[in-house]
Formats: sequence, structure tokens, C-alpha cells
Amino acid sequence: MLLWSLVIVCLTGGLPAQADIGINPRASTLGYGAQLTWGINDSVSVGVEANRFDKRINDTYGGINYRYEIDSSSFAVLGHWYPAGRGGVFRLTAGLYRNDSQVSGTAGLISGSSYTIGNTSYTAANIGSLTGTATFDKNAPYLGIGWGGRPGERFGFTFDLGAMYVGAPKVGLSTTGGVVSAADLETERQQVENDFRNVKWFPLIALGVYVRF
Repeated sequence: MLLWSLVIVCLTGGLPAQADIGINPRASTLGYGAQLTWGINDSVSVGVEANRFDKRINDTYGGINYRYEIDSSSFAVLGHWYPAGRGGVFRLTAGLYRNDSQVSGTAGLISGSSYTIGNTSYTAANIGSLTGTATFDKNAPYLGIGWGGRPGERFGFTFDLGAMYVGAPKVGLSTTGGVVSAADLETERQQVENDFRNVKWFPLIALGVYVRF
């Protein structure tokens, strides 16, 4: 990530004689975080960003109620280009995120009820406990647009709109204390992966406040 920053600095003519450093606390679809940027010239800045997001939700999939826990942290190296230089606030942004995100779910099975896993119907007692996980690509390229935070701007608001390529989720399913066959569990796992095979992009929407030193 440091190498990316150094390459951008070299291509844009080196560091400015006077430090042009800004910080951008923000809330986004990646959670709460902040971005630290360095102005290279009137049109270009580079930055590093960190975000954190945790949430628990209840939802139903395949007729089974799950308690989901979303555990997400991300780190990025980004480059910003302002086509109008100091004369405009619009920018184009590209970079790479380190995406450490996982969704885990625990089934809330009701005693006496039956559930279909794979090709077989099982009672709650036959299943025991059922848990699932979904993970994504660790390296996620990003492209987006934004407004605010240009080099030389001392204070203002920022807005970003873009998308990260996180790849299709990799799903895992497991049971404990039950008699669910490995074949049915694998069939169910493949079906879940297939249902979400087109979920490869994660939208990023962010609002923040910008202060430059």
C-alpha cells in the first residue's frame, strides 16, 4: 500500500514544498471511519482510509430464521483527481481496499418444526445447531466519484459515491449435535452460493467533514 502511494507521488511530481495534509472523518456504507490525505498538487491527492462496522440483524432465508452478525473492517489506499484543480470540488477516485468482512448467521430453530436442508426434511432436533458464514475477496478495487476535500481547501463537507468489487461470497455451512448428512449440507451450501453469485459489487456512499492543516 505504501508502494502505491509512492508511485502516485512520483508520477505527479513529488511532494509539495509545504505540507498539505487533511483529515476526513466520515460515515459510510462501510461504517464509521476516517481518511487521511496528502495534497500532491492543485489537482491530485493521495490518501489512506480505515473503516469499522458491526451489526446484528434478524432475517429469514430458505424458511429458516437466522440471527446474523456482520463484522467488517477495511483499509484503503486511494488516489483523487480533481479535473478543474482548485477551481472545482468534483473529483474522480480510484484505489484498493483491504476488505476484512464476514457475515455469520446462527439459525433460530423452533422445537418440533421441520426444515428442508438440501433435499431432505429434518426436525429441529435432527439438525442440532446450524451456522453459516459468508466471506468476500480480501483485495477489493474501488472506483468512484466525489465532491469536496480538494488540495488547498481548509474546511468543508465531502460526499462519495462508488463501488468496490468484492467478488461473489464464499459460503460455509455447518451443524453440530445433529444428523444432517454431509451431502445435504453441501447441496444447501451450493444453493446459497448460487443464489448470491451475482452479488459481486458493494456500493459505497459516504458523507463526511473535511479539515486540512
